[in-house]
Amino acid sequence: MRAPIPATPEDRRAVEELRFFATHRVAEWGPETLRSLFAGGGLEFRDVREYQAGDEVRFLDRNVTARTGRPHVKVHDREQRQSVFLVLDVSPRSQSGPAGTTVRDRLRRLAAILLLAASRLGHRTGACFSGSRFANPPVPLGSGEQHALRILRELVVRSDSDQPGSFDHAVELASISLPRGSMLFVLSDFEDQGLEAVLEAAAHHHHVHCIRIAHPLKPLLESRGGWDLADAEGGNRSFVDFGSRKVREAIVQDERTRCDAFLAWARRSGVEACALAEDASPATTLIQFLGEPKRRRGWTQRR
Repeated sequence: MRAPIPATPEDRRAVEELRFFATHRVAEWGPETLRSLFAGGGLEFRDVREYQAGDEVRFLDRNVTARTGRPHVKVHDREQRQSVFLVLDVSPRSQSGPAGTTVRDRLRRLAAILLLAASRLGHRTGACFSGSRFANPPVPLGSGEQHALRILRELVVRSDSDQPGSFDHAVELASISLPRGSMLFVLSDFEDQGLEAVLEAAAHHHHVHCIRIAHPLKPLLESRGGWDLADAEGGNRSFVDFGSRKVREAIVQDERTRCDAFLAWARRSGVEACALAEDASPATTLIQFLGEPKRRRGWTQRR
C-alpha cells in the first residue's frame, strides 16, 4: 500500500481548480461526444480470420500473415469498461514560461478532462509520471471519480517536486503493465530522445494517442528585448535577442519544423497524434482529435 503524498493547501486548491475546470468542460458535451473520445479502446482478442475489404490495417496479424502467405486480421470483442492510462511528462522544462501558459499547466488541464470524462463513463483510469521509478511510481488502474481526483492530486504534487528522470522508461513501464488493448495517452512536449522506439512498440499492444504540447513562445516573441535564458534541466544559460526579426522568425520556424517532424513520425509509426498549439483550447483539441476518427486517421495514417 502506497503512503499518501503530502499536499500543501496550494496543492489542494490547484486540484480543486482542475476539477472545476474539467467538470464544466465535460458537462458541455453530450453522451455521444463523451463516448466518442474513447472509441477504439477496450478490445478483447477473440480470433484470427483472413483480411476483408474495409478491415483496419492496424489489426493485421503479422505472424499468421507471414506463416500462411495471405493477410489475416485479429478479431476483437469490445468490452464495456476500458482501461485509460495517462503517461504524463512532468520534467522540469515543462514549467518554463509565464504562469498559466506552461506545458505543465496545459498538460494538467488535458489530463483533468481525460480523467473526469473517462470516470464518468465508468472506465478505469491510471497514470504514471516521468521521473525515476522510485520517486514517481505509477497510480494503478482504478474506477470512479475519486480515483481520477487522486491521480490529479498526485500529478499536482509530483510535478511540483521537479523530479528528473526517464520519460521513455515511464512509457515502457505503462505499456508492459497494462491489459492488451488499453488506451494509452502520452502527454508531453516530445523533446526527449529515444521515445519513438518505445512508442512504436507500445502501439503493437495498445491504442496509443500522443498529444504534443507546444512551449509558450508568444510572451517571448512579443517582448522585443534581450533575455538571458537558462536550461531548466541542464542549467546552461544563453542570451537571446528577441528584438531581432531574424531571431524571432527562426524561433517560429524551428517550432513549426519540430511539430511537423513529430506528426510525420506519427503517421509512419502506427500511433495517433496531434499537437496542442500555444493558444488552442484543450477541450476543443480533444474533441477534434478523438471525436473525429476519420480526421484523426488522416493526421496519423497507420502503416
